[in-house]
Amino acid sequence: MMKGTKRPSTSPNDDREKKKKKKLQIRLNERTSLTCIEHFSNELFYEIFDYLDGIDIYNTFTDLNYCFHQILTSPSLLLKIKLNDWESNKRFPIKYKHFLQMNKHQIFSLSLSKSTSHGLFFPDFTITSSFIRLQSLSIEGIQLNLLISLLLKLTRLPCLFSLTINGLNTFHNLTNIYRLIYALPKLKYNKFCYHGDHSFTSLSKAKEKHFSPLEYLILDHPCTFQELFSLISYTPHLHRLTFLHKWFIHDENFNQISSIDLPYLSHLTVNSYYGTFDDLQIFISKIHCKLTIFNLFIVSPDITFLSGDRWERFLIQYLPHLVEFSFKYSLSFAEIQENVDFDRNMQNQFHSSFWIQQNWILDVEIDFNAIVYSIKPFWKHFNRNLQWFSQQQDYSMELSNKLSKSTRLVIIYELFNDNMDDLLSYIDHVFNITDIYHLEILEDISFAELTEILSVFHQLHSLQLSTFSSKVKKCTLNEDILCYITKKQRNSIKQLKLMRLRKTDEFDFLMKLFPRLIHLKINDITHLNVKQFVQQMINQMNMKSHRYLRSICFRISTMTNDLFEELKQIINQKRIFSCFTIQWRSNEIYIESKE
Repeated sequence: MMKGTKRPSTSPNDDREKKKKKKLQIRLNERTSLTCIEHFSNELFYEIFDYLDGIDIYNTFTDLNYCFHQILTSPSLLLKIKLNDWESNKRFPIKYKHFLQMNKHQIFSLSLSKSTSHGLFFPDFTITSSFIRLQSLSIEGIQLNLLISLLLKLTRLPCLFSLTINGLNTFHNLTNIYRLIYALPKLKYNKFCYHGDHSFTSLSKAKEKHFSPLEYLILDHPCTFQELFSLISYTPHLHRLTFLHKWFIHDENFNQISSIDLPYLSHLTVNSYYGTFDDLQIFISKIHCKLTIFNLFIVSPDITFLSGDRWERFLIQYLPHLVEFSFKYSLSFAEIQENVDFDRNMQNQFHSSFWIQQNWILDVEIDFNAIVYSIKPFWKHFNRNLQWFSQQQDYSMELSNKLSKSTRLVIIYELFNDNMDDLLSYIDHVFNITDIYHLEILEDISFAELTEILSVFHQLHSLQLSTFSSKVKKCTLNEDILCYITKKQRNSIKQLKLMRLRKTDEFDFLMKLFPRLIHLKINDITHLNVKQFVQQMINQMNMKSHRYLRSICFRISTMTNDLFEELKQIINQKRIFSCFTIQWRSNEIYIESKE
């Protein structure tokens, strides 16, 4: 990455650099008799110093001995300098300034933040053409007049490839800033962060002689589409672009903006608030490029973003070279209540053959104030918490069938007072878009609440729970609870994961609630007697009513060899060792059927 701050290779070939490091490691291994740190090679110290700040190196090794004096003054040593809040704590001694002034030619990465940029620092330590090896510069909290002055000086630097600016909220007109950034002759990477709402740029369309060599551009500040097109007209060599769409200012006459050619652009990330699908389509249609990766994060009341068919037509027509597509659409609860005329024909459109062939699948989350719909590649879909489930699935199942039944709903909506009806209405909204096959509930929940939620699902294959609410003192599966959920709904769930099990009767409840359970995983049984719990599990696996249960996995952070042997004995005593295996892998115990 252009913005990396690791000491650059002395060779233009990365493979040669890797071979060099390998040789250093071999050389170090051969010197097993070394008893003094000074015996290490200079090259090894250069590698070590890559991970240290230049000021720390200076504090630790200056005046230590002649050997380290030679290393510190060697032109082969390149320094990363990070200066933070020196003015606020009144610590920027003259000796540090002298060190930096005398070693300008060794600095390849420089980071200045907040008070360093408008107090003690700039008057006594200015960036000049003497910084002949400076490649990466990061500035935070600088005032506008100082930033303009600094950018004028940066044009003299022969190796400045990366520039990151985190501006103050007092910036308004960004025109001169970008004009000076684009004048930097070697710059490849630029990130400009500004979180004010009233900034603007008024650059005219670029002429050929004013083109910038930039390849990576991150506009982490609001801008209109018109402003964006003016800015990227200066960057014909752009490879990656990230920007924040200014939603609160309408792009007048955006349709009349001329198209732009960006032949090298392959990665695009768009963050937008209250934009529409039509706006996005116009924007993409005016950029002539061959995108391979497209990321879109949007908050909008326009529910057209939930039309899988519209997305399919859009992607085929405008982004035919796309390999990876990530999409996150947030719809607030307030917007859901206003959109009463929801098109139910949109249901399961993201399960068509187009999405399955691309291995892109839908994920849904109900959080504290919105429903978030996401499209992501299948390999990113299941996090670590669900990997075990996917491993247990029938491998003979065709991938297309897996993909069509992989949609997951994650609920982090906290239940309190009487808001169960609200939650159920939001779940019903999700059903307008997609069927759900995997459910995760990340908040504590009571048994009655769990069964009431499950009552609205009809095709669940797996369930993940956090913990049961501590307000429930007794775990009973009575008729009042079962009235919420049918036998068919209970039988559909084959895989269950529980993040924490506090009581053994919670386990009994779950086993009775899901009689067709095949795979069970429990992440934490710290509060239980492990041996008693395993005996109880084995009994459950032996019962005819639970003849489907094939594997149980649970984590024990304090697992020992002795405890593992005792668990094996329990299985032997139950005379079922021939039917089950027990394994210990990374503090996890697996009891699995041999069938």
